[in-house]
Amino acid sequence: MTTPAGVSVSLVRLRTRDGVWLDGVIAEPRRRRRRTALIWVHGLGSAFSSGQPLILELSTRLNAAGIAYFKFNNRGHDVVAGRGKHLVGAAFERFGRSVEDIRAMIGFAVKCGYGRVVLAGHSTGANKVLHYAARTRDRRVIGLVLLGPISDIAGELKRIGGRELRRRVALAEIRRRSSRAPGASGAPGVTSACIGPARPKTYSPTTGPMLAGPRSEGSACRPRSSSAVGMSTSTGVRRSSSGHSSGT
Repeated sequence: MTTPAGVSVSLVRLRTRDGVWLDGVIAEPRRRRRRTALIWVHGLGSAFSSGQPLILELSTRLNAAGIAYFKFNNRGHDVVAGRGKHLVGAAFERFGRSVEDIRAMIGFAVKCGYGRVVLAGHSTGANKVLHYAARTRDRRVIGLVLLGPISDIAGELKRIGGRELRRRVALAEIRRRSSRAPGASGAPGVTSACIGPARPKTYSPTTGPMLAGPRSEGSACRPRSSSAVGMSTSTGVRRSSSGHSSGT
């Protein structure tokens, strides 16, 4: 992904309190005049790497206004993702757990120095940010942006009917429970493609955000360029070639 001069893009990774890893991308302004960040919450089955022209446009305009841009996977990304007890994706996501995802995203932004957050949700993401605001009354959230808010359940109910919807939900529940059984390996994970070369950073509730590999000088959130993308794990760093993906 090509970015214009003055817009620094960094690949990041955070972990929720219940142990789900979420990859993402951030763009930070050179001058943090407002200490404000916009966090984009994508819709059902999408991913942080989708809609790259929109990412470029939003990050450029927001950074010019002194506002940071954050976009992470949430546990509804792709169709099936994760393994074992953390089997997630559009097929297995529990809507109520989205609170943990958004809480971790806001925590990441705060650790990066942004104490004021605007939550922007698209499609199911719009429902998630509204649900988060209503459930938590988080004072760090200063605004909501709801883009195309729809009910996926209502849409599927109209499209395939109640009986078929209940059958599919029952099958998903059976698969979710069987993946947690002793010895079960779970479904193969779906790895999101990365957006251009950058050095990623990881986050946990105890240590906050940090760059993977050698630490850079200055802000702990300042990105550094790299010819490869490293996906951080709890035991080390796994590296893979950077690439691009398409999506909405």
